[in-house]
Amino acid sequence: MKSARKLSGDAIALAVAALLVVIALATVLWGERAVAQVRRGPAALAGGAGPVEGTRVTLPEGADVVWSRPRHDAGWGFELFTPPVVFYDRATGRFTVSPAENEPAKALDAAERAFGLQLVDTTRLPYRLQLVGYAGEAGNYFGIFQNEETGDGIVAQPGRRFEDLGLELRQLDVRREDTIVPESMPLREIVAVAEVWDETAGRLVRLSSAGWQWADAPVADVRIAATGEVRQVRAGDRIETADARYEIRSVAAEPASVIVGKQHDDGTREEMTLWPDVSVTTDSPPPPDPFAFP
Repeated sequence: MKSARKLSGDAIALAVAALLVVIALATVLWGERAVAQVRRGPAALAGGAGPVEGTRVTLPEGADVVWSRPRHDAGWGFELFTPPVVFYDRATGRFTVSPAENEPAKALDAAERAFGLQLVDTTRLPYRLQLVGYAGEAGNYFGIFQNEETGDGIVAQPGRRFEDLGLELRQLDVRREDTIVPESMPLREIVAVAEVWDETAGRLVRLSSAGWQWADAPVADVRIAATGEVRQVRAGDRIETADARYEIRSVAAEPASVIVGKQHDDGTREEMTLWPDVSVTTDSPPPPDPFAFP
């Protein structure tokens, strides 16, 4: 019995050894196949036109070749070991970024100079058409509108186009609605409600005789420090002065503020959030600090 057990153990050992030999042989064959594939080169793509050959350009002997500098969408760029010079003023939230080829002293000089633009205030403009009342009876109501650009009063029913305003009256209803009164119970009253199609914005605008409709984007009055001139601007407008160009990035009504980008002639760029009279008052809200810990 002991001899049989011993022979059984030897048989198992021989089987395991044989299996390992088979695995090793398969690995070697797979490796040789992979090497052979590399020697043959990459397989051609299905439907391809074969390998692409480069075109050799021959220049006349002694000819000089001048390579043009790469162009960047932003006007200038930087590399790993030539970063731009960046300044940030925590007190005003003013960023100043200068190209790497500029001397740091130039960037510092730009950051220390006055920004050159001041915010007087921002204003919410009324929508160009207002619904101020109604007339008629059920099934035959007329809306009474006011053209905010001309001050004219207009009586209209659905289907009327206001050509000079780019608007069309699509629907007019008269119904009871709750009007919110500050520090009081809601007031339920009969109001006229109209839907007009705004061709410029490509959407329906709701007008109500119970309240004023405001334009989507506010406007800002900004003062050019060098001349004292005040201009009314919207987001996207640009202002050019003798030494810089400004772009109004955004205008906010509450709180009143404007984000302005500034570009100098030497490529230095700045961005700053302006608050009303920030240069002469101390009660303006401080700008958010992007480097502050939460």
